[in-house]
Amino acid sequence: MKKIFLILLSTAAYAVAVGQSFQSFVTRVQLAPASERSSIVDSFMVAVSRFPLIEQNTTTHFIYRGSATSVGVPGDANGWNASAFPMTRLSTTDLWYNSQTFEPDARLDYKFVLD
Repeated sequence: MKKIFLILLSTAAYAVAVGQSFQSFVTRVQLAPASERSSIVDSFMVAVSRFPLIEQNTTTHFIYRGSATSVGVPGDANGWNASAFPMTRLSTTDLWYNSQTFEPDARLDYKFVLD
């Protein structure tokens, strides 16, 4: 089991690539031909400068990119339960995500748990 530890500071909002919402990005990838999905994800990862991605000062998108069969996000917000925030694989790509809503001033520790 691999673990990656990160600190969540949700006091600042970060724009999604080219002003689109994260859900618009997800939809764009899902509707794209399979051969184009990885390049769309590549462009997104370059355009977004900070992770986790925070929209409207409360919606947090945990994003993991890499090879895995499952990814979870245990942390302060879920009592460190590895299965409480399971991530969703974006179509046929290697990008995983989970979206949660927190108070604007939340400061939470979390990690990714793979496989």
